[in-house]
Amino acid sequence: ALGSAVAMLGSYSFFNCTHLTSLEIPRSVGRINEGAFYACTGLSGVFFQGTPPGFGPDLFGGGTPATVYRLPGTDGWGTTYAGRPVVLWNPTLQSSSPDFGPAPDGFRLPLTGTPDIPISVNAAARLNALLWTPLYRGVLTNGAMTVIDPDWSSIPSRFYRVGPP
Repeated sequence: ALGSAVAMLGSYSFFNCTHLTSLEIPRSVGRINEGAFYACTGLSGVFFQGTPPGFGPDLFGGGTPATVYRLPGTDGWGTTYAGRPVVLWNPTLQSSSPDFGPAPDGFRLPLTGTPDIPISVNAAARLNALLWTPLYRGVLTNGAMTVIDPDWSSIPSRFYRVGPP
């Protein structure tokens, strides 16, 4: 993720970053200049936290395959952004589901959202932990799934977070 003080991405700022796979863009970013993600051939997802910033030409040029993900409640998005598809990113923990909570195979976390969006689910003993244990990294297949934490009972407290991969 970029810092929340970042207001703009300069021209070709990530040019040819072939190992960049995903990036979160904070709501503070108001402009992304020419070719910022040009030739980022490994970039599969760009996750925007706010409204769509202005952008320069060839933002995703050079074979960059990224999908643009937006959050619920953010205005101004169409079906494409700089020529790339825009998808609602809305994974939601279903804490009122009968499938939520302790079970013989572990603590169950049912999730729903837009089908096939990429997600990660992590666990930690403290909310301010620097190290979170990955429980799942992949896609929300068919828009619903249950992630299981098999180790939950061996830790005095457990916190979970759902985010982009």
